[in-house]
This record gives sequence, structure tokens and C-alpha cells, in this order.
Amino acid sequence: MYETFHFVSAVLDPTFQYHLALARVWAELARSLSDAHIVPINCSAYAERIKSGVDQLKDLYEDKMAVRPEPITFAAIDEQLQKFTMAAADLHKRIENMDKSDPFAVRAVNDQLMLLERAFIEPQGMPGKPYHRHAVFSPANINKAYRDAFAVIADKMLEVERADDPELAWKEVERYMAIAAFVLDSAATTLMEVDILAKDVSSDESRYNS
Repeated sequence: MYETFHFVSAVLDPTFQYHLALARVWAELARSLSDAHIVPINCSAYAERIKSGVDQLKDLYEDKMAVRPEPITFAAIDEQLQKFTMAAADLHKRIENMDKSDPFAVRAVNDQLMLLERAFIEPQGMPGKPYHRHAVFSPANINKAYRDAFAVIADKMLEVERADDPELAWKEVERYMAIAAFVLDSAATTLMEVDILAKDVSSDESRYNS
């Protein structure tokens, strides 16, 4: 699974200069993240990247889904993706306008940013690859030609074409379309504004002294 020390030192990187360069990059990245006042995650760019993948899925499969007796649509995914996009834009607007000297406000925003990825986790994992649990960007298991967001839907659409029982395969498509909408809704909720309990020392003192 991994290269041996002898193979690396004798063939791949005899002077270990590439290992050293990568170690420096990772160290600088870690330093940058640890020093950042606000976790440097661009949620709006994340939303745009997901939208690009959803648009590709539509180009490939929307017509096939529409001709079913009970059509499958991207309406729920579109609705939740729009919700996530708006929540991301609102979060970045709040970050721009927030009092960055307020530790409670900074902590609240950083917690939201760090919890974002958890919203995209599917606990049971992807079909055939239970160790791949990211519902958005886990790689395809069957449809290797598809390399974008929600690859599991592309996998399930390929299974529809190959299945002995297409109706059962279509139910799996519906299931993972619903999961896609759910994780987008969870991500949007994670980024929404929460009430911050301000610590008013003077009011506490007056209350206790009264």
C-alpha cells in the first residue's frame, strides 16, 4: 500500500527534496490556518461548485428522469441548493460586518464554518464504498466517466440502464436525490445566523448587588 524507505531513498526521491517541499507546504498551511482569525473557507465558492455538478447531472439525466410515468425532478435539490447559496452569502456578509474583536461572535462563526463539512456526511457511506461518506464529493463507484458533485446519482442512473428490475433501480435514484436535498438543507441550516449570548458583566454585577 505504501512505498518502502529503500525504494523512496534509492529511486523516487533520493535527496528527499520533494518530501521536504511538501512538508513545508503543509506546515505553512497549518500555520496559516492556526493563525487565521476567521477560518478561511469560502462557502459561496463551495455552493457554486456544487451547482456546477448539479447542472451537469441535469444535462446528463434530467430528460431521462422526466419521461417516467412518475417523473423525478431536481426541484428539491434546486430549492435546497438555493437555500445553501443564500445562507453562504449571508454568512460572508455577516463576517464582513461583524465586530471581529468580539470573541463570542468570532467563535460562533468559526464553529459554523468548521461544522459545515459534517453536514455533508452520509453515515452509512456510499454504495459499494462505505468508507466514502461525503455525500457530495465522494467519487463514483460505477460511472467512472462522471467526476463531479453527487456522483452516486450518476452511478444509480447507470444502474437503471443495466438493471433487470428498472423500477427498483429508479427507487434508488429517488433515494439518493432525497439524500442530496437533505444534506444541502443541513448545510444551509449550519450556516444560518444564531443568537449570540452577550456577556454583560455590568448587568451581572448590578443584578447580584441588588
